[in-house]
Amino acid sequence: MKKFKLILYVIILLLIFGSGYYIGSKKVGLVEERLSKMKSSMDVKIIGLEKELSKARVKVKLVEVKDKLLQARTDVIEKNFGNAGKQIDAAKEAVEKVAASSDDDTKKTLKPINDALIEIKADIDKLNLKVTSKIDDLKKEIDRIVSEQRQQD
Repeated sequence: MKKFKLILYVIILLLIFGSGYYIGSKKVGLVEERLSKMKSSMDVKIIGLEKELSKARVKVKLVEVKDKLLQARTDVIEKNFGNAGKQIDAAKEAVEKVAASSDDDTKKTLKPINDALIEIKADIDKLNLKVTSKIDDLKKEIDRIVSEQRQQD
């Protein structure tokens, strides 16, 4: 009789431990599943934030380029072509730098700006006073691009 009770207690203890283990493993699986869903959700959010940050960087660089263009325009009007050329070189470098770290759509948007800067630089090297109109046109184009990006946000 004592052996029967002992075996019964051992079986009951094994059942209790087994059911506890089963319930615990179910909870761990549930937690792992939730963690996986949260991780994928965070990855999507991170990618979205990285895109927004990239767009913001492009906007800042375009504003810097516009500032350099205005400085170059002032230098051309004052017939200081050396400083104007340096400003255009700095603007071109800023465009190339932001294009290097951007996606393909942004690169396509920045290519005409870079081409215009090359053209403006060539005119400045020729000491052409009429380059101010090209600078104004490029400034307007940059304003248009920045306003389009604001509308997309």
